[in-house]
Amino acid sequence: MDWHYSNLRNEAVNYVIHTTLAPALGRQLNPKASTEAEKVFLSSLKALEDFWFNGDNEGFLCDSTQPSVADLSMVCELMQLEVLDERDHSRILSPYKKILQWIENTRNVKVINLWHIVGFVLYANQEEIVSPP
Repeated sequence: MDWHYSNLRNEAVNYVIHTTLAPALGRQLNPKASTEAEKVFLSSLKALEDFWFNGDNEGFLCDSTQPSVADLSMVCELMQLEVLDERDHSRILSPYKKILQWIENTRNVKVINLWHIVGFVLYANQEEIVSPP
């Protein structure tokens, strides 16, 4: 979880804010900040794919068949990407097959988690969030 907070979290948030959510927050989009965040974010995704999902992964972190608190916490950062347009979402995540499978595995867990609900609400309301009235 320390890796998640130190690597994935900040850049996922920064990328989503500077590419999509800034106007809804009363701020200007910032392409420079977006580009910088994307570089670090893609590096973190590569590390997640190559290091954390490097073995015969059973579907979750630590080669587990059940999600851990780390799975539930970390997947929330990637659920933020649901507010991106489909092209950007696909461009960022499609190279990472293990991550995509892990997101799907976590999405199908029968445990209700507040952050999952927030992610799904963001996804369901992405047009209203991105293009406020």
